[in-house]
Amino acid sequence: MKFDFWNFVILSTSLVLAGLDVQGNELKCGMRQQISQSETVPTIINGTETTEGQWPWHVAIFHSFQYVCGGSIISKTYVLTAAHCTLHRKNRQKQNVKNIFVDAGTHDLFTFYNRQRHSVKSVSIFDNYTWPSHQYDIAILELDTELKFDQYVQPVCVSLEQNLVNKVGTVVGWGLTEFDTASTILREARLPVVDTMTCLNSDHEAFGPTLKRQMFCAGYTNGTGVCNGDSGGGLFFEINGVWYLGGIVSFTRARDENKTMCYTKGYGVFTKIHDFLSWIREHTHLKHLIGEGEPRSKRTCVAINATATNTDVRKLPRQCGVYYPNRMFRGQRTRVFEFPWMALLIHASGYWQKVGTLINNRYILTGALPFLPRHVVKARLGEHMIGQTIDCNEDEDCAPPVQDIDIQCIIYHPRTSRSRWANDIALLRLAEHVEFKDHIQPICLPTKPILRKMEPPRYILTGWGATEEEDESPVLLKGFISTIDLAGCQMIARNISTEKQQIVIDNQFCSESTHEAAASYGDHGAPVGYTIKHNGIRFVQFGIFSFSLRYFNGSRYHVYTNVSSYMDWILANIVP
Repeated sequence: MKFDFWNFVILSTSLVLAGLDVQGNELKCGMRQQISQSETVPTIINGTETTEGQWPWHVAIFHSFQYVCGGSIISKTYVLTAAHCTLHRKNRQKQNVKNIFVDAGTHDLFTFYNRQRHSVKSVSIFDNYTWPSHQYDIAILELDTELKFDQYVQPVCVSLEQNLVNKVGTVVGWGLTEFDTASTILREARLPVVDTMTCLNSDHEAFGPTLKRQMFCAGYTNGTGVCNGDSGGGLFFEINGVWYLGGIVSFTRARDENKTMCYTKGYGVFTKIHDFLSWIREHTHLKHLIGEGEPRSKRTCVAINATATNTDVRKLPRQCGVYYPNRMFRGQRTRVFEFPWMALLIHASGYWQKVGTLINNRYILTGALPFLPRHVVKARLGEHMIGQTIDCNEDEDCAPPVQDIDIQCIIYHPRTSRSRWANDIALLRLAEHVEFKDHIQPICLPTKPILRKMEPPRYILTGWGATEEEDESPVLLKGFISTIDLAGCQMIARNISTEKQQIVIDNQFCSESTHEAAASYGDHGAPVGYTIKHNGIRFVQFGIFSFSLRYFNGSRYHVYTNVSSYMDWILANIVP
């Protein structure tokens, strides 16, 4: 569904200005080292002014010399903030990491007492986030140097609770006051978390199209809440004297008379930390962050090196990729039974995160990046329309119900690289054998030498990724993509990279977004393939969607893992 983005305000602003990492350890996360009473003054919209050291985990984020957002310290080298806080304010492209600075220990933006300034080594934005969507509005800043913990700088604990409704948290920031003036002194306000229906009913026009399951609402409708400049800061909850980060300030509705200013008598929307714990773990190695409803242990199988004796193609079924092609155009809906090898990978919290393909009765092929959480717990097979119990074609030809099968372990390619997006491939071993049915069948892979050398000029992409109208499609879609010259794609990628490093490698191939179909967020791990004469006419998977690049002129390029380059590794890691 489309909506006018300018009806909302992301709550950042610009103000120009001249060991051990586990919760409950000796770092004593979430515990103030200096406590002072605050006095009541004009605030974040009707809150109170704080004192130095009262919120030692709250930081100020600068783009060069401009204050833009807040953030929260979770370890000596990592800060959580909102994804939109890492974008350039004018062109909304990723801000050059060299221009991002984090000031810890800040209380007054105009003074530098007790302040530690750190440059940023890397920025990790949740991969599904795209401007101007509010969904997945979370980012991790990795600092160049370690923070020095003292009475003004401390880490906050990360909330592992799934349900925060009816709990009262405290938000802090340097946002606008009720007089529409930017505050230079850090301020706070206590806000209750409200349930989703209360938030929707308060302003369905504003929140209906934008409120997603990874968000929650907090505040009052009497004028107390967050505003411009508070973005990226945390909503903190106190439990037995210890403070926990439960949400990140994302956005609120804009005023009717001034679209650049926050509407002060509505709820603020926060990114829910709990739903991103596995992603935070993967990027920070803070392995203790395991939330409610998540399994406490999930095995990662050790990858096996390919040898002459363990790459037998008979590990994959000959009866595979049965497909009846029909005419298609960009973003066309598929028919039930058309792509019976598609798999949805389900997180412990219940929502799906990636897609993959069934390759035999025990294994699923997918991508390893941007992350394949160790807490993806199930694979859903036989799905067509998400959320619909029985899927049927127009002629009432209906499929049996979907099958949810536990994942026994995940096998990552040993040379997977997050920094270079290389070797983006993984296998999932299922906990039990799959019984093939009409709506659950394996896809073919390029097992024969002649297939491994084949480079079709066009492929069919299938997935439930974002469309022009929706953040994710409820129905499985398909479309043609055309490949472009690999050398040209590598040159474009080098030009885009701030480090001028080789982003696209020889084990990948590329396509450009044109009038044809295009991969989008939600399609990670999705297959690209084509019908080939192989034991009859079969659908063979040649690629896995990995990531996208946006060139300076606005053109988009999409990069895929070349499955043929990894066939020996795939076969070696399939065991009975």
